Amino acid sequence: SLGVVLFLTDLLKDFVPTIPDSPEDFVTLNAILGPEGDADGDGFTNRQEYDFFAAMGYKAYVSAALDPSVNPSNPGEGEEGEGEGAEGEGAEGEGEGAEGEGESAEGEGEGEGEGAEGEGEGEGEGEEDLTPPEITLVGLATMNQECSVAFTDPGATAEDNIDGDISGNILVTGVVDTSTPGEYTLTYTVSDAAGNAADPVVRTVIVEDTTVPVVTLVGDAEITMQCNDSYVELGATAVDSCDTNLPDVNIDASGVITAMAGVYEVIYSVTDASGNQSAPVTRTVIVAGSCIPEFQNADQNQDNKIELSELLRVIQFYNSYGLHCQEGTEDGYAPGPGSDYSCAPHTSDYNPQNWQIDLTELLRIIQFYNVDGYHVCREEGTEDGYCLGLP
Repeated sequence: SLGVVLFLTDLLKDFVPTIPDSPEDFVTLNAILGPEGDADGDGFTNRQEYDFFAAMGYKAYVSAALDPSVNPSNPGEGEEGEGEGAEGEGAEGEGEGAEGEGESAEGEGEGEGEGAEGEGEGEGEGEEDLTPPEITLVGLATMNQECSVAFTDPGATAEDNIDGDISGNILVTGVVDTSTPGEYTLTYTVSDAAGNAADPVVRTVIVEDTTVPVVTLVGDAEITMQCNDSYVELGATAVDSCDTNLPDVNIDASGVITAMAGVYEVIYSVTDASGNQSAPVTRTVIVAGSCIPEFQNADQNQDNKIELSELLRVIQFYNSYGLHCQEGTEDGYAPGPGSDYSCAPHTSDYNPQNWQIDLTELLRIIQFYNVDGYHVCREEGTEDGYCLGLP
């Protein structure tokens, strides 16, 4: 016990010039006072001397352990008496007192040692950082981005249990090509000072084209042409913010009838690769002047004569209570009412022009047949713009 050590310390003062004064320093004497130590330096361990002298009494062992001249090979004769004398002088009482003090000091030492050990364990655990940081996206995990508009990454934040806010260390990989519609991925990663890597966080950016192309007319938005002249298309251009390879502008001029005076519209439009159709752009076409053609529609071979087969064709329209436009026929018309009236009216349908041949109009074409010819006379004010006889 520590009491015994204190007692031995008191005795050691005669042999060891520098003996520790505090109980905390006794641990350094273990090599000297421990079982395998050699307190008096006589070549015998303390345990060997104890085994030999213990039977002679405690004081005999202590004297032998501290006297290099007394050892198991030279036990001597007076050491036991000195030990007994020392015991008679009350050293044992002092030793017991010292032992009590030693036990108290030992208790304090053990308490302090345990406290120090606990404190050391706490510090050790705190220094070992095994927790990775956490990344949190700013904004949505899936974002829609308009094509050809600059993309701004909302970014992300990163928090670590030891390092705190490490958002500035986040590494972002991936590219968003705003010029090409598609789906792109941005990956956010970060590590703390201890090398713990956060779970990667991913943001999906969908680049889409929702902007319609724009059509611009070439030339005036309103033009005037003479009846029966050929319509000359001026065209249009188109641009798109995303699609740099637009198809040709679609031009719908089917509503323009150059053989009939009136106001018509030509419609222009285009559709980009994403299916966005432009707003329609129109050009106004005014057909003016006399629209009486050089040849009567019944005169299919255009020889200024109405032959029997040509007359019978007009009679067919009369008997069918009307006519309508139809491509691919001998004269571009078909008997009876229909749905297509986009062509010029028949020159025999003039008073009124209603897509029907009435009796008066039929008699006029019979008149041309009987006189063996006709010719155009727009300025003479005839009912249909034609006069009897060959030109």
